[in-house]
Amino acid sequence: MNQDERQRFLDGIKQNPLDGHLRCVFADWLEEHGEDDEALRQRQWLPAFTVLKYIVFPYIDEYPDEYLRTPILMYEGVMAEVNYWKWCVEGGDSPSFGNTTAQEKLQDVDARTEFWKAFTVITGIDPPDDIKDQECYHCAC
Repeated sequence: MNQDERQRFLDGIKQNPLDGHLRCVFADWLEEHGEDDEALRQRQWLPAFTVLKYIVFPYIDEYPDEYLRTPILMYEGVMAEVNYWKWCVEGGDSPSFGNTTAQEKLQDVDARTEFWKAFTVITGIDPPDDIKDQECYHCAC
């Protein structure tokens, strides 16, 4: 496997994490090099990010301020929240959600399952055991 080529993909993704085309090309490259699990994760990453985006910023499409809808700033805002949730999970706690809309939405079992599946794709971390033990949670990743 060519590590330089892999690093160029990773550098490109770091510069533009929301580039779905680059992630798909990288996923193809990963498959060609026998990394099927990571290829699948790359293909699922952008849809998973979109799920988390609407949890962090439930009304983002209605924001009047273009500044908040700038892709890189929105990405950084979502990832800051994801890193907080990751820190909670790694510490054995359930993450809390800063806005009541997210808290209300995640009362629904399907929404909560969708959140944890997206979280797993983005972070590579399994959800807490109490979530994995629920009948409805079957991660496709």
